Amino acid sequence: MIMVSRSPGTFTIVSLMLLLVVAVFSAVAIYPWLVDLLSETGLKSAYAPSKMIVVESVNAIQGGFILYVRNVGGVPVIIDRAYIESYASESFEEVKLSQTVIKAGEVKTVAVPYDVELGKQYRIKLTTTAGSMFSLVYEVLEISSANWLLGWQYRRAITIDNTGGSSTLTDFQVKVILTTANFDYSKANSDGSDIRFTDEDGKAKLSYWIKKWDPSGTSEIWVKVPNIPASSTKTIYMYYGNSPAASESNGPATFEFYDDMESWSGWVKHGSGVVFQDTTRVYEGHYSAQKDLYCDPNGAYKSIGKTLGRNVVLEAYINRNGSSVNCLCDRIGLIDNSGNGYGVVYCHSGSSYIGVDVRTNYSPVVQSKTYVSNYVDTWVFARLTIKSSGDVVSELYLSDGTFVGSSSCTNNTYSSFTNVYIFGGYNYWVDLMIVRKYAEPMPTTSLGSEETPPWS
Repeated sequence: MIMVSRSPGTFTIVSLMLLLVVAVFSAVAIYPWLVDLLSETGLKSAYAPSKMIVVESVNAIQGGFILYVRNVGGVPVIIDRAYIESYASESFEEVKLSQTVIKAGEVKTVAVPYDVELGKQYRIKLTTTAGSMFSLVYEVLEISSANWLLGWQYRRAITIDNTGGSSTLTDFQVKVILTTANFDYSKANSDGSDIRFTDEDGKAKLSYWIKKWDPSGTSEIWVKVPNIPASSTKTIYMYYGNSPAASESNGPATFEFYDDMESWSGWVKHGSGVVFQDTTRVYEGHYSAQKDLYCDPNGAYKSIGKTLGRNVVLEAYINRNGSSVNCLCDRIGLIDNSGNGYGVVYCHSGSSYIGVDVRTNYSPVVQSKTYVSNYVDTWVFARLTIKSSGDVVSELYLSDGTFVGSSSCTNNTYSSFTNVYIFGGYNYWVDLMIVRKYAEPMPTTSLGSEETPPWS
């Protein structure tokens, strides 16, 4: 991501002429060979007061500039930012860059992300961490095409395998797993903030959400892919290696529904239900939703914002109060506007079980159940899968991914869903509720070898 700060710039005819004259004569006085540099198409002036770095060539590409920088000093330098003035808009921008170390006498490329426009002039100033500077004025006479996100040092092709799927998948969420065996975490930011994904053109960004980032172990990332062809494969790209980049992980943009309970809105009380934002028990972030008082079907529901069919998955983390004595079933799921649908039921009374709820006009009937261990006062992970085949599956896991149990039934009664719900007993907490698409079989992903920019 470009880190930008703006301040007003002023360009007058007199000052511009003075800048060009002083820049050219000062540069030639210091480096006679800059006369050759000024003969390059598009380059209007150059100024090298620091006697440490010079730009030998400039290439304007889609998304910014590629500068070929030589260290003409006697010690290594580190370039970490650029400043750009657009004569047309009279604006000044600071662009923070991934650090580039250039040894004495060495030439390296420096990518400067910027919204370049044909026919415009830009003043570009490169600086080093030691304060050295090189300035030039460049007119963009040509913009080269590029299939690379400017500012990123590395990328990996990700192959999505849908050869076993008979249907084209649209706006489909795929899971990418990184481990210390298949990914070099040292080349990315320690928090994964510089991770980006693009479509197969290498440029069009894709929405993604980092569920877990562990530079010493396994990371899980979900990416929303616009189109995955049937009975075929699809290539997308994962970029990394851009230290100034801020995270663009975005759950709401990635999934069909996403609520981490951090911003409380949209939950509608049903019956005498009491569901509210709470800090007592939290899976991640600062808040969760607590279901308190009154038994099922009292609770709350929230609109998904669209109508979904079957082949969907609902997932959430739940945590039951071990001191509860009444209405001991946790119930979350998907319903239509009339209260018809399916859900996960995890009951803690007597012999604990995981089951499938079928709801008609909000009232539940447990269609299937499997007896499992009773986990209270700890977070567990619940998943509901509603398949087009008619199968409805409930699954339960510990928060570390350990499988607890599952239950399934066949029911084709309902096929459209508009709301998620939190019903059941009290009191228990729900956090990080998402809805994503499902396919059978699910497409798989694999990482290709590491690539670097074509200009590096």
